[in-house]
This record gives sequence, structure tokens and C-alpha cells, in this order.
Amino acid sequence: VNCLEEQVAVLEADSAGEIALVFGSREIIDPQGRVLMRRGLRGAKAGRIKNLALIKKCIREGTNVIGEPGNGLFRRSLTKSIGRYDATHPYLVDLDYWFRILMHGDAHYTQKITSSFRVCPKSWSVAIGGEQYRDFKGFLDTFCADARYKISHMDRMIGLTRARLNTVARTLVYS
Repeated sequence: VNCLEEQVAVLEADSAGEIALVFGSREIIDPQGRVLMRRGLRGAKAGRIKNLALIKKCIREGTNVIGEPGNGLFRRSLTKSIGRYDATHPYLVDLDYWFRILMHGDAHYTQKITSSFRVCPKSWSVAIGGEQYRDFKGFLDTFCADARYKISHMDRMIGLTRARLNTVARTLVYS
């Protein structure tokens, strides 16, 4: 409740423009709207998160801990700098966008449930779920090659291991 209002308030209070992205937790729900799980930043408190620390967290978790496109809010002016979504790695189209946004500032985590993501057996996310590891590896290779993201060899190895495990877990949950 009032999550959008809170996200807007965070961006408006940031007169220096140092916060590039505001996001919260989310619920994964089934076709009937029942909550299957809650996803957020484990152990994180509400507040500012350094951009590279959040990127490293996503890499090491082997997944998008920020959330789907509707879970975050950013300034419209950033869309001119960032450009369009890049669907080179379809399962990570949203994380690719978040990473590019985070090169323009830090994030603010609200901890509150800001969105729900519905999964059902015939959804697009389920259909491409088996490709998650391949997409994550390609995505990771792209961002590792860019020194601005400061992704270490260890970050990459941990992320690839977690991505493989996440693929198996998602297949079980989504089916």
C-alpha cells in the first residue's frame, strides 16, 4: 500500500540526483493469486545501497534480486541515457536494464512489497526458464567485460554456480 508514493518521495527527496533506482520486495504468486514466496534482499535494511554493491549481490545470487520491471522506479530522464531494453538475453532483460541504470547512481531499497509476479505453467517466464543458466552466463560475460562493473573472477564463479541451482529451483517452483 502506498509503495509508489514512497518510491516517488525517495526520488523527490534526492535533490542531488544520486539515487538512480528505488525498489522493494515482491511476491511470487500462482494463477489464483496465492503467495508462493516473497523475494527481496536478504538481510538488507531499508535505505540506500551503493550501486556496485547491489550489482555484486545480483551477480553472486545468480539472479535478479531487484525484481521485474514493475518493481522499480527511476527518473524518466534516465531512459534517454539508458535507451531501450536489450533482449539479447531474454531471461535477464530487466536485470540488464537495472545494471545500466545503476551506472547513473545508487539504489534505495524500501523493504516493502512493491509488486507481485504471477507465474503459471504456460507463462513466458516458465517457457524460457530452462534457458536461464545460458542467459545468465551470456549476460555475465557481457558485464564482466566492462570494467566499470568491477565484477571479479570469484563473483563470476559464485554467480554461475548459483544460476545453475536457481534454474533447477525455478523449474520446480514454476511447474
